[in-house]
Order: sequence, then C-alpha cells, then structure tokens
Amino acid sequence: MAKTVPLKLPDATLVTGDDIIGRDESPAPAALVRAVLAAWEAKIAADDAKKVFDAAQEAVIDQLHSPCSVVIPGVCRMNYSVRQTVKVADPERLAAVLGERYGDLVVESMSYKAEPRLVSMSTDADEPLQPAIAACLKVSEAETLTFRAEK
Repeated sequence: MAKTVPLKLPDATLVTGDDIIGRDESPAPAALVRAVLAAWEAKIAADDAKKVFDAAQEAVIDQLHSPCSVVIPGVCRMNYSVRQTVKVADPERLAAVLGERYGDLVVESMSYKAEPRLVSMSTDADEPLQPAIAACLKVSEAETLTFRAEK
C-alpha cells in the first residue's frame, strides 16, 4: 500500500484565501481560511485512514470462508456476510432458451431478476439447459464486514 506523503501546510495564521462568489472575488476572513485548512487536513487524514481500514478489512476477509461473527469480549464484534445477486444479462436469449417457462422463472421490471428456481437451474449439472441458461445470467457477490463496540 502506498503511503501518503505528509502534507506540509503553511501556518494558518499566515495564510490568506479568496472568497469567490460567482464572479466576485474578495479576501476570505482569516477564521474561514483556518476552518478550510482544518477541514482539508481532516479530509487527508480520513482518506489515509480509509486506505488503512480497507487493507485491514481485506486481510480479515482473506481469512474467512463463510458468514460468521467474531467477538472480542470488551472490545468489538465483527460480523461477516456474503450477498450474491444474479441478474439476467441477456433476456432475449434466455427467453429463447426457456420458451414458455420464461414467464414463471424471470421477474420482469426495469431490470431482470432471476427467480431462485432459475438460479438453481443455472447451476444444476443435470439440467439440459444449464449451459445456455448460465450464459444468460450475471452473478455478482458482495462481502460485508460490520464492526460494533462490544460491551
């Protein structure tokens, strides 16, 4: 992970800024300049902390194999969950593959959502239409870690 070079900001008491509203430009009050610099420093620190947190989460996820909770008494509780979504990537082709069964296996809306039975058919080696069905679906998976303070 790349380390951010510490930001060297000038002394806030010596910095001036411009307050720009539309096309009008005027010197910004010193208090506003200090507040903007403090917010900028906080943003840089938060961005760096997010990178560290993301790397730490990835290290945890790499060690997990199924949804679970890890409790460290008096410190925290971490919950791990995995969510899978299956979207119909090629509805016309899938309709041709399924024929009359399309209506009861696919929910049509602004997006196409596969019914659980269709997902099962797309992974069933004994299903004659399995390869053609699987080619029409897009499967995505999201892993989530949540942390809470533990009492």
